[in-house]
Amino acid sequence: MTRKKWFLLALVLLLVLAAGAVGGQVWLNRRARESVDEQLTRLAPLARVEYGTLWYGAFSRALTFRDLSITPPGFTRPFGVRRLEIREQDGRRTVVVSGIAAGLDQPALDRVRPALAALGYGDLTASARLDWRYSAPEGRLDLESFRLRVEDMGVLDLSLDLSDLRWPGGQFNLAGLLQLRSIVGRGILNRASLGYEDLSLIRRMDESAAQSQNTTVEALRDKRAWSVRVHAVPGMSRQAEDALEAFARFARNPQKILILMKPENPAPLLETNRIRDFGQWVKIMGVTVESGE
Repeated sequence: MTRKKWFLLALVLLLVLAAGAVGGQVWLNRRARESVDEQLTRLAPLARVEYGTLWYGAFSRALTFRDLSITPPGFTRPFGVRRLEIREQDGRRTVVVSGIAAGLDQPALDRVRPALAALGYGDLTASARLDWRYSAPEGRLDLESFRLRVEDMGVLDLSLDLSDLRWPGGQFNLAGLLQLRSIVGRGILNRASLGYEDLSLIRRMDESAAQSQNTTVEALRDKRAWSVRVHAVPGMSRQAEDALEAFARFARNPQKILILMKPENPAPLLETNRIRDFGQWVKIMGVTVESGE
């Protein structure tokens, strides 16, 4: 067989493989769309979701949406999401959301709109990422990380390790989302962290408050730090004193704060929320606080 015939044969094989791959991808996308549409129908009580395009990667196992519109209850018009990707690898699930755009002209935001407008905010843009694992046999949800960044406002970081979660049917599912507060509240808290980095929200709030009180931002923050420190009481543990001082430092210099919790004796989350004494809360929940630039 001549080189030309070998070349033509190879070209034909490549075209056949390419056609098969495209056909397979089209079939995968169609099946993915059918499954997604079914799930979105079940999700309707939580929000109405529509999307422009959908792509499912057979090898990456990533489901990618573009140009979504999401209308939660109470919203008269949707907020947009430019891109949303869902992927799973070795039991770890990841959701990455970019280009979230939300307008303030929603009836559901009537209470906060005047305050945000007074601080100079208009429409909001944000991004988010969520990484988690769920083990059905022990009902364990390991929220490895959740990050929400709202531009010109702040960055919120959360991690959570809960066990003994009882989902309907024994599996993490949409039906459980409708009962999420009850399910999580009964779960056992093993570990948690909550972090915040200010991008301008607290600064704007302090500048506005200082102006209305005819004082300076520095004086306002000094007073706020003092109001935290006065909660120190005789006999308070060193761990509680350190946590209180970290809160005071953040009140004086509100840039970054990280609250870590690791209870020595894990308990249901609802029970831990009933602790009112600061010293007891720090001791029972194994709290440490870090703050600074």
